[in-house]
Amino acid sequence: MREYAKVAPTFWTGETGRRIRGAGPQAQLVALYLITSPHANMLGLYYLPLPFLCHETGLDAPEARAALERLREMDFLSHDPEGEFVWIHEMARFQIGESLKPADKRVAGVARRLARLDTPLAHAFARRYREAFHLPGTGSGTATGPESGAPPAPEVEVPLADGSRFAVSPALVEQLRERHPRVDVTRRLSEMATWCAADPARRPGPGQVNGRIERWLEKGPSPRGSLVTRNAGALARRNRRRQG
Repeated sequence: MREYAKVAPTFWTGETGRRIRGAGPQAQLVALYLITSPHANMLGLYYLPLPFLCHETGLDAPEARAALERLREMDFLSHDPEGEFVWIHEMARFQIGESLKPADKRVAGVARRLARLDTPLAHAFARRYREAFHLPGTGSGTATGPESGAPPAPEVEVPLADGSRFAVSPALVEQLRERHPRVDVTRRLSEMATWCAADPARRPGPGQVNGRIERWLEKGPSPRGSLVTRNAGALARRNRRRQG
């Protein structure tokens, strides 16, 4: 839990603050809560189930949803109700700074924290703050597809449920190696990619892939990696027979 949060006096008097006040006292309460919430982090992008918000503000569920929607409409936040994440768009600018120097240790901290978030909002955050915080790729890795442009050369590409491919950048691989020092990260990611390619039903969605990668690596070293590949090959052949 954070010990403190920065709240500028302009929350009450600035242009955005006046717009929030105009949205009603419940929207104002929720906005202040989201900035100072014990669940929040320096990114302003964090897991927040609706019952947490209701319990800690005293609002009921319809009131809380209505307040979130009013704040979303004024571009104060984005909400991922399925994943139960919320992102306060300008919070990182106030909690971290307008920008960071490349050598600032917080650059790696932001990237590591972002890589752990299993929500599409992580990609939106990375697009917004990529230059200011020197973030690698788009989001924690790079989802390639019609709108993604040309990504850096990936180490591994994981097939996704929507037909695109998640390109795991070298920078993300290094972060994963720091978190899983006993795991051959490249090998495990290659096994994951092979498994997903073999069985479309097992492919994660764009907003699920970061969490799936973490869970795959948390299984630890794979002394029988070749068996994974053989099983994936057998599964692919079985799927082709079914389709035929």
